Amino acid sequence: MRWGAWSTCGGSAACEDYADHLLDFLFGCLALAGVVPFAGFWSKDGILATLYQRGAEAGTAPVLGIAWLGEGTFYQILYWTGAFTALLTAFYTFRAFSARFSGR
Repeated sequence: MRWGAWSTCGGSAACEDYADHLLDFLFGCLALAGVVPFAGFWSKDGILATLYQRGAEAGTAPVLGIAWLGEGTFYQILYWTGAFTALLTAFYTFRAFSARFSGR
């Protein structure tokens, strides 16, 4: 990728490698967002599935000495934090994509 052509394109279709850059960026966005055939899905899916499963199977032993924070609650908090973070990643990745290629 030639950075000079990329930085001077300015979102116009007259850029010679515009379509290639658009597809590269789009595939990167899809991978970061965790869309199924891309690698990002498999890593996020495995982590979130493990946290969900451990939260369902966990007992009520306190975590870090905090009585109200049982082991199951701890894994549920981690699961929902991870799911929310994945959604934020997808949102801001596609926001960057639209800002780059919308011509603004």
